[in-house]
Amino acid sequence: MTLLTRRVFLRTGVLGAAGLALGSQLDKLLYAFEKDGDLYSFQRAIRPFTLIPSVCLQCQAGCGLLGMVVDGELIGVLGNPRYPNNKGGLCARAIAGVNLAYDPERILYPLKRKRERGGNQWERMSWQEAIREISSRLVELRSKGQNQRFVVQMGADDGATPAKNILKKIGPPTLIDDLYLRDLNRMKAHELVLGEEGGVADVAHSQTILNFGSNPYESHESYIPFIQRLISARINNHAKLITFDVRLSNTAGRSDEWYPVRPGTDMAIILAICKQILDRDLADKSFLIQSTNLSPDQILSYLAPYTPQMAEKESGVPVKEIIKVANDFATFKPSVAFCGSGLTHQRSGTYHQMAILLLNALVGNIDQKGGYCLPKRVRFEEHDVPSNVSGIDHLIDEEKRSVGFYLTYLSNPVYEDPSGKRIGEILKDEKLIPFYVAADTHITETSLFADMILPVATHFESWGLDSRPAMDRIPYIGLRQPLMKPRGETVSFSHLLGMIGKRIEKGIELDEKGFIQAQLKRIRGLEGTDGIKRLEKEGFWMDPNLSPSYESYRQSGFKTPSRKMELYASRLKKEGLSPFPAYKENDKKANLNNGELFLTPFSKNVTARYNPNSKWLSEIYHENPLWINEKTAKSLGLAEGEKVEIHSKGMKATVYVHLTQSVHPEVVAIGRDLGHWAYGHVAKGEKFKSQDPDTSLIWWDNGKSVHVNWLIQEERDRVSGGISGIGTVVKIKKSGG
Repeated sequence: MTLLTRRVFLRTGVLGAAGLALGSQLDKLLYAFEKDGDLYSFQRAIRPFTLIPSVCLQCQAGCGLLGMVVDGELIGVLGNPRYPNNKGGLCARAIAGVNLAYDPERILYPLKRKRERGGNQWERMSWQEAIREISSRLVELRSKGQNQRFVVQMGADDGATPAKNILKKIGPPTLIDDLYLRDLNRMKAHELVLGEEGGVADVAHSQTILNFGSNPYESHESYIPFIQRLISARINNHAKLITFDVRLSNTAGRSDEWYPVRPGTDMAIILAICKQILDRDLADKSFLIQSTNLSPDQILSYLAPYTPQMAEKESGVPVKEIIKVANDFATFKPSVAFCGSGLTHQRSGTYHQMAILLLNALVGNIDQKGGYCLPKRVRFEEHDVPSNVSGIDHLIDEEKRSVGFYLTYLSNPVYEDPSGKRIGEILKDEKLIPFYVAADTHITETSLFADMILPVATHFESWGLDSRPAMDRIPYIGLRQPLMKPRGETVSFSHLLGMIGKRIEKGIELDEKGFIQAQLKRIRGLEGTDGIKRLEKEGFWMDPNLSPSYESYRQSGFKTPSRKMELYASRLKKEGLSPFPAYKENDKKANLNNGELFLTPFSKNVTARYNPNSKWLSEIYHENPLWINEKTAKSLGLAEGEKVEIHSKGMKATVYVHLTQSVHPEVVAIGRDLGHWAYGHVAKGEKFKSQDPDTSLIWWDNGKSVHVNWLIQEERDRVSGGISGIGTVVKIKKSGG
């Protein structure tokens, strides 16, 4: 019996960020602090339990949590109130992670297929048998000097573990990193301009906050840590939040100002704001002259075409509003601008992020308190395995690569990728991929085609080190440690690779805890101490001698070749590309034909890549209508709740429509994380019997859980090569059935 009941979860989980981000509410509902005890010492009225600190891996935020453990069993989780980034806040996904660990449909033993690939017929096998066959396949590739034909696709970020070190020794393989591939446009822009992988918007100390295409009230790469500070700034600093988005998201709806923009025209708005700041002599010229590679006059020459009138014509945002936003951003400081995948996953995603960095630079708020800051995190020593920017379909179809052995780890490209249909065809063809092994928790749309499925541990059953960009500007280390006994015969991904490696390479160790200890000994402040014991008790470590720091570039400059912020990316010019962000008319597909609209997929906080079979989350959000503007719907003769077909790429999806004024008239919007045909009964929306008395509740029917990922037109960013899937043109027709 779980301590965290469904009804308590629903009472708190449905609040989402607005309720849980400011601190875990469950402790107020269920527990009380001991008056004079340690902060982690809680006492439940009925039954005592132990609180063990760890780190959540349900998304990229990496929030600190406390596992409530009784006799080696995990019965619930709380936010860790001491953890630097999330400060006790947890989202619904983190809390419902217990569902993942104890899911009755989880894979607990090695499986091998019985019939043809994709037939979903399996039989149990031993680990010894599995490792023996995998090792022999790798030995054969190594003997032929064909290590590159070993392709590994990783869908989860485990933090610092021995996994990549072992891959380096037994391969190195061709590595596909899902997170890298999906975030490549943003990372490339940061690398070109700042010499860093990313940046942190210090919204906690901002006065004016510009948001382009991001929805931090529901989803963000640093979800809970970011929204905590955004909410705090708006309450305590009276900060103004201004959002440009095609859809009235939860963030846009909570903003002081929302501007519905024409799809693909964000660049015109950003550059027009930049020009206004310079035209009105509101720019921080000293910063531009001293710390960037362009003078104010040079920047102004590049911005000459971007008048407010031009931006209004392209985007629909009125001239007076563009001028007002530019004045507010440059006057009411500190200010910061940031964007989300709504911009970076457009056709010019890298240039969009470069434009955001330009906008921040113009007011001199780079690495300033309340501005756009350089990342502060602890770097661990790992053997680097370079990530490939191509998915498995591109490797085979376009690069004509021969794959001998394909291994996926918590990756589900058949479901998630726009080219998923083609990936499924590739995986089914044993001539293209002779051997495919999936390391996963479930039978997914992708692992359905595997020759073997190997059961891997959840983040509650494994070790790892974690260090995310510090929201409060002091680097820290978090420890992920086991909170429960491994279920069945599950092992961590590192341990799995270690078992393989020991059969084919000398000197490979399986000691994950030892790896962590070795990493900690390299960190100043922890060297010469038993750092892991400290982290096991506290959950994290940060140097007590450090304080929040800004303007780190002043000492040694930026990490670019010029040591300056390179607003003019000369490296791109050498490649025949524009060195400065520019708005292209073809970034928006201007001429929509009758019945055509732009498709905008979005994510909800309660849906997750790793937890689609969570019943608790599905009860919060399981209907997925197509948002369409009321005027647009009238022109197409559509009524509320009517069934329609979305057509794109020769495929279609059937869905119910929801009439609203909350999307741009040229846009239809829909959630992208529902519509599974594998992964388990809950993910598929099927009724089933269990001990849960509410299992029989009506779920979704055909059209409410539609899968739309395959409708998305996958394009490649012309700078980074990363995926750009925002802005697909679709045709909307009334359904015949």
